[in-house]
Amino acid sequence: MNAQFENLMYEAGLTAQGCWDSFDAYDKDTIERFAVLIVQKCLEKVDQVAAECELDPSREILAIGAHMVGVRIAMHFEL
Repeated sequence: MNAQFENLMYEAGLTAQGCWDSFDAYDKDTIERFAVLIVQKCLEKVDQVAAECELDPSREILAIGAHMVGVRIAMHFEL
């Protein structure tokens, strides 16, 4: 699990003393998979916005910005 997801799990209280240790491997994998899916859905939405902006030349700068945001999110979560 990468550090960003680990930090978010800590903030959510999932890694509180005894909590994370009480989960089995399936639970841990499921929680991590859920977090990855949320980030992937957000990245899909960013791509959708970028694609919509690309259709209008006057919104080209917004498309570039959306792409940059998507890249930064993906890099942050190591996806």
